[in-house]
Formats: sequence, C-alpha cells, structure tokens
Amino acid sequence: MDNNFNNPWEEEKSNDSWGQEQKVKDNASFIKGIVVGLTVTLTFFIIVLVANILIGKDYIETDDKQQMLENAGFNPDGSSKNDKNDKKDTVDLDEAFDKAEYIQELIEKYFYYEDDIANIEEGVYAGMLAALGDPYSVYYTEEAFDAMMESTSGSYCGIGVVVQQAVDTMIITVVNPYKGCPGFEAGLRPGDIILGADDIDFTGMDINEAVSYIRGEEDTKVTIHVLRDEEELSFEVTRKVIDIPTVTYELLDGNVAYIKIESFDEVTYDQFDEAMTKAKNDNCVGYVFDVRDNGGGLYDIVVDMLDDLLPEGKIVYTEDKKGHRETEYSDEDCISLPMAVLTNGNSASASEIFAGAIQDYGVGKIIGTQSFGKGIVQSVIPLGDGTAIKLTVSSYFTPNGRNIHGEGITPDQIVELPEEEEAYDNGYIKREYDTQLQEAVKYILGE
Repeated sequence: MDNNFNNPWEEEKSNDSWGQEQKVKDNASFIKGIVVGLTVTLTFFIIVLVANILIGKDYIETDDKQQMLENAGFNPDGSSKNDKNDKKDTVDLDEAFDKAEYIQELIEKYFYYEDDIANIEEGVYAGMLAALGDPYSVYYTEEAFDAMMESTSGSYCGIGVVVQQAVDTMIITVVNPYKGCPGFEAGLRPGDIILGADDIDFTGMDINEAVSYIRGEEDTKVTIHVLRDEEELSFEVTRKVIDIPTVTYELLDGNVAYIKIESFDEVTYDQFDEAMTKAKNDNCVGYVFDVRDNGGGLYDIVVDMLDDLLPEGKIVYTEDKKGHRETEYSDEDCISLPMAVLTNGNSASASEIFAGAIQDYGVGKIIGTQSFGKGIVQSVIPLGDGTAIKLTVSSYFTPNGRNIHGEGITPDQIVELPEEEEAYDNGYIKREYDTQLQEAVKYILGE
C-alpha cells in the first residue's frame, strides 16, 4: 500500500493483474456514461475526504456518511460550509454535460476515420482522475477492479511477475519474477524493462492497463517484449494460476531466522505467523526481515504484523487534509530478540511503515540502501457499478511523526551490494555475495 497501499509506481506494487477497458456500445451510452460517471465519482470524492483511511487496495467503510460529511466541512446535503468567496471546488455538471455532448457532435460530424467511440466513456472517467496530476489516483474499470481484488488475495491467473512503474518516465520494470512461476521459467529477470505484450505497445501506458494485457485465462500464451542491457528480447509465456508465496523462512548459521517478505497481501499475515512460529521452535537468536523489492500491499496486514513485533504504543498514523488523524496501536506483547530489516530502493509503502516503525522504537537495525519514499495513502472506493477509483487521501507518519514521502527510510547502516556480474544469478544476488544480509547476521550475532 501500496497500492497497492500499492506499489509506489502504481500500486502500490502491481502483480500482473488488471482487466481490459470496457467498450462503449453506442453514442447514447457514451453520454449517459458521462452523466453517471461524473455524478457518482463526485459523490464518492466527497465521502473519501473523511473516510476511515485504508492504504492501497483496502475498501473504505462508510457507516455514518452524514457525520463524515460534516467532519469534512460539508452540510448534510453535500453543500460546502465554506464562505461563498472560497475558491470554487466543484464541477458545473450542466456545463460539463453540454460541452461533452457538443464534442461528441463534432466527432460524429468531422472525425476523419470510421466513427468508433469505443473506450471514450472509460476515458472520461480515467481523465477525471488523471487531471488531478497525481499518479497514484486512478480509475479502475470493472475488469481491472476485479483483477486487483484477486491479486491481493494471494492467488490469480497470470505469469507470476511483480512489476513497478516509474512516476516520471512511466517505464514499467520487472522487480521480482517469482522463481518457479511462468515468467521466471520463460526467462524474465529483475530489471527487465517491459516494452509491451503481444502487439500492444506499453509506451506511456498506465501500469494498470498494461498489466491487463499480461494477465489472462489459464494456459493461454502471451509474448512479453522487454529491453535488457539495450537489447530487445521477447519471451512467450503460458499463463497459470499463481499462488503467491509472500513469506519464506530459513534458519541461517548461528540460529539466525531469515524471513523474506515479498508483499503484504491477504495471505501474508498467516504465512508470517507460521514463519515466526517455526523460528521460535528452532530456538532462533534473532530475526532478519527482508523487505527488499517489496513494493507494499495492505495496510491492515502490515499493522497486524508490527503488532506482533513492537512493544505497547503507536504503530503508525494517517492524517488527511482536514487534519483528521487515525492511529494504529500495538499491545504489550512483543519480540525481545534482536531484529534487523533489509531495505533497498524498491522497498515502498507498507515496507517503509514496517521498517520505519521498527527503527523508531529502536528495537531493530535497518540495513541496506535508502527506501523508495512513498508516504502518502490511497483508498479504493467502489462506485457501485463494478468499477472503482483510487484516490490519494492522506499522508502516513511513523511512530515518531516522520513522513518519509519523497525521501524514504535512511538505513542505520548503509550497505551497497556488489556490482560485479558474477555476484548475480539470473538477476538475483547470490547468497555468498549478499553483503547486506551478511551485515544483518553479524548484527544479530553481536559481531
């Protein structure tokens, strides 16, 4: 949360998901769609300002909408309590509808090519969110929304590759092709820049739409085009049902528990709890939590995990533009053994909440390189017709009140990985060359 809390470039993190855009049947549905889309979106935009904030892919529950409107500075009928001289912050729907209808008339009359207005309706809704100038606020088609919800469940149909998108360049990059999954077996590797899928060019495309072309029905094939070291490559991949192993456990020499957290999905807490139980039964002397290349996930999941680790007190809090604050707390049950957290530039959102809280409490050491720096909160709001929007609604703060947006978590000990080619196997650092993990183990053992 990412995003997909989401993946910082999208979602928060994006597993290969999201559906294709819906088609507009005819001109009448286009105009009707604009009316419905604008009205519903604006209504939910008011509600989201004061909703219970959930990062990334969580829902907002609105049990008391009237109270929420009042807290946000609106009257029960939705009108603003602000002075009439305040800056205009609403859309003139009549004017917008008239203009949209006029534009459609011009298209029908003058557009040179065959009159095909498919995707225009969805484009109107997507355009409203794009006009906010916030790369994390997006519109989900019905297919995209369904796929996003499926991806956070820990099981989906695709190629088993985690991708992220740079905010400035819109470049989509492979972060983690899960070992043993179709993408990895076909040859995709961390760092590959995805150029397109089949005959679809991804240049300038939003990650949600791009990934919709990667996902598909089980046993169907998709050709992924990538750029690797200035060489263009293509890989034919057969889609399969992917059960995401979000947490893996290993007992290292010296009885150090190594727990790799790939993402924060619905299945992650149970997998994490199982790993912690194994570590305890193995009489471990301390824990190394690896959130490198973890782009985030679900807010409540990372909170639950930190509750198991931290002493009684504040875990994280969010604050919206009205100053409304929501705080999460841990109880007195905690881990007394030493802890270390590994981070890198792809550790974002929920990963940064995880690392930041442990750092603020002083119960563990952050080792590695600067994290990504995504300290803003997105909430996903269903629109009632199968579609949804994701809006940036607040900032989050570590227990000590740090907002790390645009800065990231600075490790207590900065350790770079080696650059020589022999240190890597198919894009993954070899264990004997993993200087960050080695330093973490030394810390746990007191060396």
